[in-house]
Amino acid sequence: HIRDDHSHTDLNLRSKRDAGFTLLELLITLILIGIVTTLAMPAMKTVTRRGEALDIASSLVQQINLARDQANRRNRSYQLIISDFNMVNPSGAITLSEGASNTCQSLVEKPDQLNTLVTKPYGGSVINGVESSIRPHVGLGGWRRSDADDWQTATLELCINPKGGTFVRSGALFSELIGHYSLAVQQFFGDPLRPLGPPYQVELTFSSGAKVKR
Repeated sequence: HIRDDHSHTDLNLRSKRDAGFTLLELLITLILIGIVTTLAMPAMKTVTRRGEALDIASSLVQQINLARDQANRRNRSYQLIISDFNMVNPSGAITLSEGASNTCQSLVEKPDQLNTLVTKPYGGSVINGVESSIRPHVGLGGWRRSDADDWQTATLELCINPKGGTFVRSGALFSELIGHYSLAVQQFFGDPLRPLGPPYQVELTFSSGAKVKR
């Protein structure tokens, strides 16, 4: 009978031990969690930063498409100047203005009658009297036509007429946008700053407005 009591006691001790964790096991588990978290952090930060570039690209699309809607509603031409492109450092600027009439040529002939609606900096660009970008590491890298391979950094001036057509300025004239144009929205990181992955692209066509190309 005494032997049976000892057997019962040993069984209870083993059950309690098997049901929980020892201090050593808990320490090993915490160490493993720490190692996994440390290894995963760079990837998590990369995803977060790429998300910032997508946010900027999406807001740029909304702004361009809103200009198309307003041009139609108000029967006016709208000027869109995108400048300060840079593939090495985050920068960029956009100015949206309403023209004096419903023709793109009025933007050239009557520049003093333009009504500036929005002026917005990107990356680290500074515009007097305008609040700096809340995403200083995201900039506009450049633009290119669908029939070209190289990114351009020269100022891009567009006109959107009341019918929703997009025109590109060359000299003193505007011509229809042929094919599509792409704007690069580039994320930067590190010290010194360097590009993080390929840029998101905002695609423009003559009559379909803008969209993010992933």
